[in-house]
Amino acid sequence: MRDLQNGIGALRLLGYRFEHINSPRDDDLVLFGWFLWPQHHDRLLISGLGVAVATRVTRTGHLDPRDATWSCEGDAEAVVWALVDLPPPIE
Repeated sequence: MRDLQNGIGALRLLGYRFEHINSPRDDDLVLFGWFLWPQHHDRLLISGLGVAVATRVTRTGHLDPRDATWSCEGDAEAVVWALVDLPPPIE
């Protein structure tokens, strides 16, 4: 079943790490996930409002999102599964 919890579980099985971050507003807990490839860095940010952003950036600079080689933004469930389905980068 491709729901949000299973998607996060699939990312964990792929080696992604996760951390909860408190936002300035107490009602908006944020989940931050990441995975480090040899030359790339995948990041996932899910707000408590169900919106998410995922990016893959090269690790050659300051990890600036404007240098993303891939990105996806929208509903948390769709973004998480887009990241699960994303093939490994060509290193």
